[in-house]
Amino acid sequence: AIVWERQLMMHMEKTMGVLRERKDVLSTPLGKQATKRFNAMAKILTEFEMVHHGGWTEMIEEAQNNLHSTLLVRHKEKIMVNLAPVLLELEREIHCMKVLKLSIPERAQNFDTSKMKSNYYQLQQLIKEYEALCNVKHELFEPLFKYHLRKIDRA
Repeated sequence: AIVWERQLMMHMEKTMGVLRERKDVLSTPLGKQATKRFNAMAKILTEFEMVHHGGWTEMIEEAQNNLHSTLLVRHKEKIMVNLAPVLLELEREIHCMKVLKLSIPERAQNFDTSKMKSNYYQLQQLIKEYEALCNVKHELFEPLFKYHLRKIDRA
């Protein structure tokens, strides 16, 4: 949304720049009205950027609270990795905010999801292996696995 606002502002500035070169056009009643509308729209777009940036900053604080949530959850007897998608989006948004030269909260300065993604995929692989062990129905292995699988389920 902020990129959109900046692009719109840039196009408006470009148009007004052409008009500013023509003092005779801006001195007319229509030129004065255009300047007045430009200034009003510029003010609205600036406020829009500030509101969206403020909301994004608050969202970062909420998203980072997700880092303290339970990593593995059981849902309908199925174990799943509990990773909020917003955490993966955060890295890209932080990069965009840096490019736009907007302030970034201190806690998000060094946010890196590469390790998080790696751990996520490793956990998914472990869950697949666990489910494969749970599905073993061989008479010889079942008693051996039963104790360990119950121990994992309780953890």
